Amino acid sequence: MAHVSDSLARWHAVVESADPSAVPGLLAEDAVFRSPALFAPQEGRAVVAAYLGAAIQVLGPEFRYHREWVGEESAVLEFTSSVEGREKCTAST
Repeated sequence: MAHVSDSLARWHAVVESADPSAVPGLLAEDAVFRSPALFAPQEGRAVVAAYLGAAIQVLGPEFRYHREWVGEESAVLEFTSSVEGREKCTAST
């Protein structure tokens, strides 16, 4: 679980910096992004980095994490943000 915790700490630092150029350095070459908003999983470091980098920019300064659930090989992060005056709450893995 230390690996997951270390990865989360690095992710939080990138989100706090709001620097999407740091996202690829967090990802494995074979990273996969799954979202209920997308029809199919998005595969590969470059594609996943593009989605996560865009999320960092779109969710902006109102983005806040509230809870985390950490497992052996994964984590779920609950967050809220306000986009165009509308507050959103969701979780991601």
